[in-house]
Amino acid sequence: GEGHEAGRLRLLKDEIAPPEELDRAVDAALGGLLRGYLVETAADAAVLLRRLKETGGGRAVVIPAESPGMEPAGPPQPAVDCMGSLSALLGDRIASVPGLAGLLRRVLVAETLEKALALREAAPAFDVVTLQGDLVSRDGWMEGGAELPEEAGVMTLRRLLSRLASEIERTEGQIAELEGAVKIYKLLSDGRRQTREIRSGGSYLSQ
Repeated sequence: GEGHEAGRLRLLKDEIAPPEELDRAVDAALGGLLRGYLVETAADAAVLLRRLKETGGGRAVVIPAESPGMEPAGPPQPAVDCMGSLSALLGDRIASVPGLAGLLRRVLVAETLEKALALREAAPAFDVVTLQGDLVSRDGWMEGGAELPEEAGVMTLRRLLSRLASEIERTEGQIAELEGAVKIYKLLSDGRRQTREIRSGGSYLSQ
């Protein structure tokens, strides 16, 4: 109720960890919902939105677990090249988000845009997303195209950042190894130089 603070609420994006091949499909299917806050009831959602208005805290997407819009749709008609519903493909990965499975049962996944268009004809009551991040809406509109880095979806961006962090860690390890090798080389070089100087000095004294 009144105790809800945006900073204490769970974000949908933090509750989903799709396999890499479904990152773009999840981004396409959920879009701005991934930055939405999860609450238990519609009343909780209304309280949070009122607080944002009263405090000038901006706008937010709020997702009640009890939302009737998240009830599952009926099964799709048999169709060629359907990988399955996004809900089934994510399985236990969305178990921590009540109601989300029902929403994603209305989203089918196809490998390519061409297959998505064919699937849309066979299952007109469903949205269809592709592994490349295209969306063919059941209402007829479509979204897709080339993916620019600054326009990457939440799941895709998180994967890219994770890879970047791993690459930085690996590179830092390589740098540390190189620095160690340089120190050893310098010690060896200094040792050889001192040996030559000692030998040169001894040779001079013997003359």
